[in-house]
This record gives sequence, C-alpha cells and structure tokens, in this order.
Amino acid sequence: HAWRRSMDPEGSMSMQRGELFKACKQLNWQGDVRSLWRSLDFDSSGSTSLEELEPSTAQLLAQFRELAVNMFGAKPAASFWAAIDRRNKMKLS
Repeated sequence: HAWRRSMDPEGSMSMQRGELFKACKQLNWQGDVRSLWRSLDFDSSGSTSLEELEPSTAQLLAQFRELAVNMFGAKPAASFWAAIDRRNKMKLS
C-alpha cells in the first residue's frame, strides 16, 4: 500500500533515490533517509524496484496485470473495475 501510494504512484514498480527522499519528506518521516536508501538499493544501482525488494510479490502483480490485459485490453483499469465491482461501490471486500 505504501509502495503504490507514496513511493511509486505512477506504477513503474521501481524507484529512484530522489523519489524515496521526496516520499519520506511528504510523509514527514524523521529517520535517516540516506541509511534507508542504502538498505533498499542492494546493488547500488541508484534505483530499486519491487522485484528487488520482494520478488514474489512483484511476480504475482506481473501475473495479475498480464491476466487483466489479456481479459480487458491494454489499459484494463476501467473495464476491470466494472467487471469486479458489480455493485458500483468502488471498493473490494
């Protein structure tokens, strides 16, 4: 949830160093951001990804996206929600 909303709102499944610093500032996080970045960027590439941090979750999301694209087209969001939100409540439960 935090990944999607604060750290990766555009849905690229990756994050640059500056994006983390910006997200931490927006969240008013008072910790050591530089140390946090070093712990997230395992390969010191200057970016990190959901795949790098949590490979199994990244794989599940990729499979889910592939299913949605196959069923609802290249931009599946609206059609997908219409199919699963039959009561038009804009939420899943």
